[in-house]
Amino acid sequence: MLKGGIKSVRFADWPECDRNALSAVLEPGSILDDCGPLSHLSESSITLLKHCYGHWLGYLIQRNMYNLYRSGIEFLAPELFREYVVELRSTLASGTVWLFIARLGRLVCLLRPDSDWGFIQTTVRHLHRDIHPLRDIRARCRPSIELYELGLKLMERAETLPSPVKRAREFRNGLLISFLAARPVRVHNLAMISASRHLQLRGQRYWLHFDAHETKGGDDLDFPWPEPLHDGLVRYLHVYRSVLVAKTIRPELRKTDARNSSTEGHDHLWVVSTRRGLHKIITKRTAAWFGRPVNPHSFRHAAATSIAIEDPEHVGIVMRVLGHSSFRTAEKHYNKATSVEAARRYQKLIANLRSRSQR
Repeated sequence: MLKGGIKSVRFADWPECDRNALSAVLEPGSILDDCGPLSHLSESSITLLKHCYGHWLGYLIQRNMYNLYRSGIEFLAPELFREYVVELRSTLASGTVWLFIARLGRLVCLLRPDSDWGFIQTTVRHLHRDIHPLRDIRARCRPSIELYELGLKLMERAETLPSPVKRAREFRNGLLISFLAARPVRVHNLAMISASRHLQLRGQRYWLHFDAHETKGGDDLDFPWPEPLHDGLVRYLHVYRSVLVAKTIRPELRKTDARNSSTEGHDHLWVVSTRRGLHKIITKRTAAWFGRPVNPHSFRHAAATSIAIEDPEHVGIVMRVLGHSSFRTAEKHYNKATSVEAARRYQKLIANLRSRSQR
């Protein structure tokens, strides 16, 4: 549910004709068959596309125009479309409105290529031109080193708390914040980390690996766990994580399954499986420490800014540190590092900043 009260219709509840049409453009194809024009999209991009079109269907429901046997595209007339955009702009940030309309326009142009969608494309251009930040990103950002050290302090404080559950939660929260400062992955990937699949022990080091279909850029993401946080991860896995798992499973299962990290689906590394849950943890702890919340995405801004200010010679690593598939400006002037090299160089930058702040 968005602020405007419009609820996005789930894909399973779309008109059958719309479900079939989207499935066709997403079709991966085979050796003998052509693939659909959107078959290259990652799971997260497909989810976003479905949400944006489902939101249009939700608007039709709000207007009592929804028809389960007719495509929602049939109602996309210029006048109704303008009213939809006006309602979005009255409740949502300019960038969010542009995102919704751009995705909606992309999909309908593919599903009905013979129709004239010039009014949508014109609107998308105007919305993009008028994007302005809802709040100043720079004001919300903190230097990466401050975020990293906050996590370390929370882990230290956890050891002094009286309750085993409180110790486990605080240690988890500190490790989470320090990790995100050192490896600013997207919150989508942060939430999905599986203790048995994404987290991999290779020799004496832990690594994180995400398959291509799990990343926004559509490329595999593979990098070592930050070496300074290795001992913290081991302690969390062997001491604290089982406490959190036991706290969340049903009481009748605790005696037999409390030590099984996969019980009741709790294979998530953080024992929190939703982006909203992680967002709440991070913003609450950063607000208590800095006086204002720092959301998970701002950790990515912090990393890019820290690299640009502290290590401008290697600004090209921003692309790999953040997991972007392109970095047009930097590509013209800097060699691209691999994900592993970028992660190690960024960790070295964090270490240098720490030693400087402790002098």
